[in-house]
Amino acid sequence: MIQSLMILLPEFTPIDEVVESSTFEWNEEPSIVEWTLEKLNTTQMRITIKQYKDGIKELNGQELHEQVLSEICEIREFIIHLVASLDMIISKYGLVGYRENWSRGDFPIGRYLKLKHYSLHGTPLHVDVLNENEWNEYSKTNLEYELEILKNLLKD
Repeated sequence: MIQSLMILLPEFTPIDEVVESSTFEWNEEPSIVEWTLEKLNTTQMRITIKQYKDGIKELNGQELHEQVLSEICEIREFIIHLVASLDMIISKYGLVGYRENWSRGDFPIGRYLKLKHYSLHGTPLHVDVLNENEWNEYSKTNLEYELEILKNLLKD
């Protein structure tokens, strides 16, 4: 979900890679839940959620789904709620514990930090480009600030 949201927004994605809508699926044995995030303008998006019972999306040319949700919301408000959910997940499981419980992958820490900063300040996380236009150009963020964000989870 995080990547599907971030590719809608130029604050997180190079301008030539930004898309207007993004779809992803969650498998909830035995059903499939399909989310579509559609950017309507700079401040709003539509969230559409469809559920395909028994994991069957189509039968005899007919789409088999129940529409669970189709709502317009403020992008920043959605990010704030998403980050609150991520805060709860990381606080409950920890970084390594997340992977142990959800064996499909690591907690998306870099994306989380970008969204957390945006939810707090309404601006993208600052990234320095060092040695710009040189063979050893690289990006750098403030590790102390990133660790402070994580440390603040312990205070709540």
